[in-house]
Formats: sequence, structure tokens, C-alpha cells
Amino acid sequence: MLVTRSTLEAMAEAFGKATCPEEVFGGLAGSSHEKLATLKVQVRNLTRSCHPDNALSQDKNLATDVFQSLSTWEGIARQKIESGTYGDRKSVGAAAPPYTPVEFKVRGKTLTLTSLIAEGVFASVHQAEYDNDAEHSIFVKYTRDVSDNDLLEREFSVLKSFHLPEADPDAEAFFARQRAYVPYPISSFSILDEIKTKHRANLLRVPKGPCYTVETLRKEKFPGGIEPRHVWWIFRRLLLTLWMSHLKGYIHGGVTPDHVLIFPEEHGIVLLDWTCAAKVGEEYVPAINPEYQEYYPPELLRKEVAAPSADIFMAASTALYMLGSNPATLRIPDTVSEGLKRALLSCLAPVARRRPQDAEIFHNEFGNLLGKRTYSHMVIP
Repeated sequence: MLVTRSTLEAMAEAFGKATCPEEVFGGLAGSSHEKLATLKVQVRNLTRSCHPDNALSQDKNLATDVFQSLSTWEGIARQKIESGTYGDRKSVGAAAPPYTPVEFKVRGKTLTLTSLIAEGVFASVHQAEYDNDAEHSIFVKYTRDVSDNDLLEREFSVLKSFHLPEADPDAEAFFARQRAYVPYPISSFSILDEIKTKHRANLLRVPKGPCYTVETLRKEKFPGGIEPRHVWWIFRRLLLTLWMSHLKGYIHGGVTPDHVLIFPEEHGIVLLDWTCAAKVGEEYVPAINPEYQEYYPPELLRKEVAAPSADIFMAASTALYMLGSNPATLRIPDTVSEGLKRALLSCLAPVARRRPQDAEIFHNEFGNLLGKRTYSHMVIP
């Protein structure tokens, strides 16, 4: 679908004049879940009319601006839906209420929540300070609904197993390198709400430094897609992380753009949110995020038991998103080499047995697709 300049100019004018998301997306009926689903459909339809990939070369800058404006309005709409205020048509731009730091004692040391950084499906995530640790980024996740406490308990248990030392020196050398790609579990504890109900909380740490989720990187920095050479190294590190997880007997079960944290300067990643990890061959993934349903392989949606090929499917879906595509359409930009296209599409076979089954083997094969391995500095706009 080729986007005309007149369409882009009309969308730019409409988005620029809007004072609230209701003026962009109109009334959204139903529950919060239904509103989010409707919003997703509307954004998908609008994206077809402004995505830089669909614009003529002379219009790509304008398309990028319009696409970024659409992403901004989508984010504001989601915030209002989740807070229950969508539909009030109030203008945006009012200062948010100041965040009041909250202190706890964990293991006899002071833990201070300093800001709210994310509202996930099951948990709220806060930036934190703990034990005067200036070398890491510290954050706390706690459940909003106590019925989800088991998911945070699952996450802490899985992460703890990753960080246990291996008896075999060769195995330990491998795990020691890969542990940087997952959060370190410092402690798990309970937070009492106003009616004294216990909400499970995890105290976690990741490396410190400039970082972005894949979702943020693509939406805000590379709306037309991330260069294939960078997607290549990100995907390979994802495979290494999944390899480690599978060796420990778990699949991640939620490898989506919001869970992959990129450190461009260090060429590093951290795979976040292990709340839906499942034992290989024994368990099914306990929950599916409907917002990212197209990233899940069919067998996980059918509640079949966990297998490594499911994670490989999701990692490839996320790689497609990085390239500027949509996992639902499997359309890969022409800038991507045929070898890389074939490799990613092989991971997305709807029948699990037709996909790569082993993250280690596929990682090693995938490493040769772009020829000689050279360091590519990732410049963030």
C-alpha cells in the first residue's frame, strides 16, 4: 500500500491539532481489555497509512514524523485506558503528580522506590536504590493482584537457578558469560497493601548504562526498522540467552519486544520478565499477553507443553519487528539478505517440528549468515 503525501499531510495536521487521544482514536467501548484490543486494531490500520516503509523516498521524513506522532498518541491512550480515564476527553500535558519515594527494609538494608517505570500485565515495576549499589540498575516488581503472586515466585525461582554455580568448569564458564543477559535476583519479599494483603515483590538488578527495550528502540528511534546488521547481533545474543535457559530446563515463554532490553554501547542485551517461564516438556506457559498474541507460536496459544522451539519462534518474531516488519504478515523488508530471510522464516513455521529445535545449533549456524563477523557500532538517533 503506497502512502500519498496528501494523506500524510492530513494525518500530520490531525495529530498536531489533537489535544487528547479521544480526538485521535474516538470513543472506545467495553472493558479495559476490549478498549486496548480496539485501540490496537485502530493503530494497526492507521499505521498502514503512515508507515515510512509505505512512503515514497521523498516523503519518508514526513512519514517518520507522522508515525512517531501516532506512537505517542497510542502511548497516551494506553495510559488513560489502564488508569480508567479514557473517554473523559481531558487535554494532555498536565504535570503528573510528584512521585513520593517509598522505603522498605530488605535483608536489613534500606530499599527505596524512586520512580514508576512500567505497568506490566501482572506487575508494577519501580526504579529503586538498594545497599548503596551504584554499579547496577535496581528495580522492584510487585503484583497488583495477589492472585498473580505465584508468577513472581516463579520468576524469582527461575532466575535463581540460572545464577547457581555449575560443578563442571566448562559449563560454569559458559553460564558465567550468559548470566549477564538475565536479571540477577537479589531478594523476594512481600508488600502489604492497605488491607494487609501480601503482594509478592522481586528485587532485581541489571547492568547499568544507556538502554532501551526493543519496542522503544523501534518506535522512538528506528520507526522504519533497525538495520539488519544490528538485528543480527541482537538476535544471536537472544539465542545464547535462550540456550542457557533451555539447558536449565525452562523456556522463557514471552520473548516479545517489551521484554528485550538493548544496551547499544556494550552490544549487550537483558531478557526481562521470566514470570511465564515453563519447564520444558512438563508445563505450559501460564499466561499469554493478548497485546502480543501474534508473537506466540500456535502451540503455546493451544496450551501445549513447553518446548525450546516456541522460544525460537518468539525470538524470530521479535527480530522481524526490529527489521520493520509485522510478525502477523511475515513481510520482510527488501534490505534484508535472502539468507537472513530464510533463517528467520524457518523459525516461524506454524508446525513446531519444522522449526529449529536447538538454540545452540541454530545460533552457530546463524552466526555465518552475514559473512565475516565484524563489530558494528550502533548509533542511536
